Amino acid sequence: MFEEYLGTPGWEEGASELITAIVDGARNESQPPWTDREIATAINSDFWAANGNMSWGFFWCINLMLHEPQGLAPLYEEVDAARDSWLKAHPSADLSGDSWTELAEFLNNASLPLITSVVSETLRVSLSSFSARAVVEDGATINGFPQFEFGKGDLLFCLIRSVHLDQEHYGPDAAVFKPDRFLDSGIVMQGGTRRPFIPWGGGVSQCDGRHFASKGCKFAFALFLLNFDITLDPAYEAPSSGSVLLDTTRVGAGILHSTKPTHILVSKRK
Repeated sequence: MFEEYLGTPGWEEGASELITAIVDGARNESQPPWTDREIATAINSDFWAANGNMSWGFFWCINLMLHEPQGLAPLYEEVDAARDSWLKAHPSADLSGDSWTELAEFLNNASLPLITSVVSETLRVSLSSFSARAVVEDGATINGFPQFEFGKGDLLFCLIRSVHLDQEHYGPDAAVFKPDRFLDSGIVMQGGTRRPFIPWGGGVSQCDGRHFASKGCKFAFALFLLNFDITLDPAYEAPSSGSVLLDTTRVGAGILHSTKPTHILVSKRK
């Protein structure tokens, strides 16, 4: 699709700065110049993470919160307070979107604890990824337990979701979405240890783009809250956490998709 896009006359007119920079460098600065196939591959490598998981993480942030009793109201309150505080300290700042530099500075510096908690909790309940390991020598065990012994060449797939939904770590409501679970009081267990949270895998095989994806969900979420009023369409459904259904057939493939559409009403905020 990217290769076809690059062959479409006038594609440059609507292209982002990122795509334009990649194409310009590959065609004009590389010797020999890259083919459109090679350029398309480079573009796809940058966009894969965004389209594969980040957009779905953003989707679930909105979808899960819309089905909470208060909806998005607590998040609107938080982002509005952060904006007002920022503008008070930076009276000449432009957060309308015309100045992306100022908007990015605001998003990078605003703490937004509840929005951050919602993103983490969303990833906890909606993500289903595998962390893969290859056994490199015979007799390998898990924490020294002999009943878990493996031979050289065995492949182990750790299901991250089972950790995130483990009642031993997250209590009897482990399967329930709780927006404030990852506020300070909810991420530390009795004894002072932190609850295990590994949405992008662990060790050497953890996702290289994990910080990009987490921040991307947070920033996109905050931007939408700043600019749009989003509500469920009452013609289709009323808020109910039980009406959100995850498609568990995609186990291990990243963030789970939804089993049904969510109908929403979106309007520009005054």
